[in-house]
Amino acid sequence: MSIDIAEELCRKIEKSYWYHRIDLPYGVVTPGWAPLNQQAYRIPERLDKMRVLDEGAWDGYWTFEALKRGASEVVAIDDFSDFLGILENKDRHAWENFDLCRDIFGYNEEKCKRFDMSVYDVTEDKLGRFDIVFFFGTLYHLRYPLLALDRLSALCNREIYVESAILDDFSPYRGGNWFRISK
Repeated sequence: MSIDIAEELCRKIEKSYWYHRIDLPYGVVTPGWAPLNQQAYRIPERLDKMRVLDEGAWDGYWTFEALKRGASEVVAIDDFSDFLGILENKDRHAWENFDLCRDIFGYNEEKCKRFDMSVYDVTEDKLGRFDIVFFFGTLYHLRYPLLALDRLSALCNREIYVESAILDDFSPYRGGNWFRISK
């Protein structure tokens, strides 16, 4: 029985692009590549009874990880409006992968909510308050990253975890990208 379920699940996940590598039931793993090192994010092992916001959730890796670690509720938001990346429109499925995972894990929509929403539109009136906020892989996509951090911090009671890409080759610690203009 579980072999049939696993085969059907594999057929479903092969139909779309996956950013995250998510361990699903029945020994199935999505074909994504992130996160490269989960421990580097330093998320507490237990999030018991905490309310978590996962901003930039995409297919939900950190949403489901928070629930596995005991979060009482997780709200996932993403706006899927970044069309500057490498994905073609045919590979953009918005919340389909997230919903598939939520169903497979057996989480209901009360415990595991999701909203198509820009980080600039988050307010306490719309979403409430959170103990923990995840803000992973999003900062470098934003026109106003500090405004986004301001918006998220206004909703957060405890901690915001932030991950972003850097270009260290040009940092001052590695010689920088300095040049002199001569007259």
